[in-house]
Amino acid sequence: MDLQNILLGKKLKNFRDEAGLSLTQVSDACGLSGAFISMVENGKSGVSFKSLHTLLSLYGKNLNDLGSVSLSDRIVSLQHAPTIATDNHTILQALCSTKEDPYIGGFRLLIEPDGENKSDQHKGMEYTFVLEGDVDLILEDDDGNEDIRPLSAGDTTIFRSTLKHRWHNTGDIVASVFIMEIGNKEG
Repeated sequence: MDLQNILLGKKLKNFRDEAGLSLTQVSDACGLSGAFISMVENGKSGVSFKSLHTLLSLYGKNLNDLGSVSLSDRIVSLQHAPTIATDNHTILQALCSTKEDPYIGGFRLLIEPDGENKSDQHKGMEYTFVLEGDVDLILEDDDGNEDIRPLSAGDTTIFRSTLKHRWHNTGDIVASVFIMEIGNKEG
């Protein structure tokens, strides 16, 4: 078992317990099987960003609630930023965030060469800045139409995160992307 999955699973189980929800209630509410949720909570399986956002929304939480970064952490070093999710050759790290409205959450996404995360979709907006490498940001509307945005180091873009979105590293080095979620206040 992967230590990251174990730690993530324990946090998700605590969030579920705090919300007073059974596995069946969570399964019914978010369309994930109870067996899968149990495997995630026990560290036996990873979880996609989309499923993670779905679970966190149900629990009244957001991605930064998974990290060890608190409101008193006004400075978070990239070298010590906690990993809060992994998905198909990608790593998501938590940076500084706010708990009050408007919610603003900072993250760094690392993507291995030719790596691509599964589609994500949640409330709010995302402002992104490519720190290193070459990536495609792939946005998909409800009709399945794709908007592919090729981005290189130094490029920025903003989009509604209610659109399905995923990242693909088109380069030959690990890509690093700064992501700022805006208005993804769950709960």
